[in-house]
This record gives sequence, C-alpha cells and structure tokens, in this order.
Amino acid sequence: MFNFFKDDTIKKQIEMQDSDTQERLIEALLLVTYADGKIKITETESLEKILDSVHWQEAFQYKGRFGEIMANVRAALESEAKITGLVNGIVNLDKEKNAFIIKCCEKLASADGSVDATEKSIMERFRKS
Repeated sequence: MFNFFKDDTIKKQIEMQDSDTQERLIEALLLVTYADGKIKITETESLEKILDSVHWQEAFQYKGRFGEIMANVRAALESEAKITGLVNGIVNLDKEKNAFIIKCCEKLASADGSVDATEKSIMERFRKS
C-alpha cells in the first residue's frame, strides 16, 4: 500500500501547521482526490491514513468538520467557477504554506502510480493562484 508518511517528515510538517492551514490542506487533498470523478482506493486509503494519523491542532479538529469540508468540496465540483473559488480560498496563504499544500496534493495524487489530467489541472490552478 502507498505510504504517505514513508519518512514521517510530511506528518510532522502537517502537525506543525496552524489550524487554518490544516483545514485548507484537507480541502485541497479532497479536491484533488475527487476532481477526476473517480474515487480510487489507493487515494482514499492514503487520505484516510493522513486524516487518522495526524495530530491536528486543537483549534481544528477535522472529524467535527469533515462533513462540512467534504460538502464544500463536492459543491465546488459542480462548476468551474466554484472550483476556481475553492482553489483561490485554499491557496491564499504565504508561498511556503501554499507550496507545502501543493506538495502534499502531488504526493496523494500519485498514490495510484499516476497523476491524471484532472488532478494535474487542479494542482496547476493551485500554483497559479
């Protein structure tokens, strides 16, 4: 199985982020996972492992907000304008935090051994925002 936390560095980096960045990271990971309309087992397992393994900031407990975050991502997938709005909301942090979010998304998208065009498109939007 794909191991997102192979060297534990990313997990530690996620845990060091503030609660706002952690929430945006979850939004970004969900957006990349579901953007292509194909829910791949390897990506879903990797996402679940990330969510269950990380020590989230006390100000942000994802389990209490996961349904809301998921609903926002699914709603965004209804139109290009909504996707653009969500992408702009996710990556309006400083360059270092944005780069970290993109790095995590790239790693998750490659969980199944390839990154498809839709996933690449979302990550490219993150870079340009």
